[in-house]
Amino acid sequence: MESAYQLSTKQEYYEYLVKLVEPKRQTALSNAALETLSVIVYNQPVTRSSIEFIRGVNSDAALARLVERGLVEECGRLDSPGKPLLYRTTYEFLKTFGLSSIEELPDIENVPLQLTFYDM
Repeated sequence: MESAYQLSTKQEYYEYLVKLVEPKRQTALSNAALETLSVIVYNQPVTRSSIEFIRGVNSDAALARLVERGLVEECGRLDSPGKPLLYRTTYEFLKTFGLSSIEELPDIENVPLQLTFYDM
């Protein structure tokens, strides 16, 4: 993002800064949240109903968790009946995954799919 900034400090001040700000402990994202995030990443901006159509299951909880963590944000409404909310990834998403832009993500065609087969 061109309009983003990141502040940093010298290593020697680290111990003092840690005392000022207690780091948050965040749990890992669930598989459902990671799956929902990947749908958003490769289809953004996207509606909740589109996410659920692609995943095949209700995604309310996973989507709420991603918004809560700041990885995803509302970015407007679709110009269609009901005016559903649109979601996209945030700068926090890029920072969390060590990216400087969405263009650094692999093409969807190059992402390996995990297939699960069940004995019948």
